[in-house]
Amino acid sequence: MKRDLLKPTADVVFKRIFGQEKEITMEIINLLIKPPNPVVELEYLPQEMFPDVRDGKISIVDVRCIDSMKQQFIIEMQVVHHSGFNQRALLYAAKAYGQQLKKGMLYDEAQPIYLLSIVNSCSFSTLQS
Repeated sequence: MKRDLLKPTADVVFKRIFGQEKEITMEIINLLIKPPNPVVELEYLPQEMFPDVRDGKISIVDVRCIDSMKQQFIIEMQVVHHSGFNQRALLYAAKAYGQQLKKGMLYDEAQPIYLLSIVNSCSFSTLQS
């Protein structure tokens, strides 16, 4: 009997691994992103990021989490080529950054936002807004 393995690139499997297994998620963040303050504790955040304006676009990421230092991490899996992927990734990071700024805060008081995109493609263009 042949057994099919669950592919980690499948959306449901990816979200199960990185969206529920904190140890694996922390390990991949520390290995691939290498933040200045290594992740030792992790809390998952909602995948939905709502716009500030009524008719704005809702963003739904694969995995979003924050560590004890308030560094925020977004992890995305992109298997199928999408022409707007770079712009979408930029929007995700910008929304996460903007959502932490409160009235009266200085921009340098905001904590880092890291976006890890795992893609099934070797060609990239420069992120542009």
